[in-house]
Amino acid sequence: MIPVTAFKATVGTEAYFDEETELWVWEKNFDIPAQSDYQVKLTADVDGNDVDWKGYISHGTEIDEFMWFEGESTVNGESGSWMLYESPENPNVWLTSDWTDEDNETVADATFTVMKEGDNEGSWIKFEADATAELDRTVTIFDASMDNEVTIMWSQAEVNGQVMSEAHFDDTAYHCWDANLMDTTCE
Repeated sequence: MIPVTAFKATVGTEAYFDEETELWVWEKNFDIPAQSDYQVKLTADVDGNDVDWKGYISHGTEIDEFMWFEGESTVNGESGSWMLYESPENPNVWLTSDWTDEDNETVADATFTVMKEGDNEGSWIKFEADATAELDRTVTIFDASMDNEVTIMWSQAEVNGQVMSEAHFDDTAYHCWDANLMDTTCE
C-alpha cells in the first residue's frame, strides 16, 4: 500500500470535523491478506486557500499513528507538496513530491526527490504534461549517484518522441523514434 493509494481511498470516505482539534478527519481500515489490518487516518487543516494534510498509519500493536506523510495543497487542488517518512524506526523524510495541475488540465507536473541519505540522495524524477506542445509528455530523471540526467519527450497521441542521455549515448544530442517506435533522424 502506498501513500497516494491510501490518501485517495481514505479521502474518499466520509469526513468528520473534530471540534477539539479543529481538523477535518478521514479514517479507513485496510485488510491486507497475510498482513492483517492497517488503519489510515488523514487530517486536513484548512486555512483560507491552503490545506495542511497529515496521514497516519497504524498496524495492530506494532505501529500506532506513525505520521507516514504530510503535505500541503491549495483548496482547488492546483498545486501542492508532500513529504513521505521512511518508517517508525527511522522517521526521517525519505521522499518529497511537488506538483501542479493548472490551466484547466492543460499543463501539469510532478517531481519526486529522494531525501534519504545515501548514494541516491538528491536523485529526482519529474513528469510533465503540456497539451499545447507537439511532444506533450516529458519525463526527466536525475541520478545523483552518477550525476546523470535523462530527458524523454514524446507525443501521447502519435507515440513518436526523443531521448537525451549523455551517459547512454555518449553525447548531448537528442535521439528520436517515430510512430512505429523505430529509430529515426531528429528533425
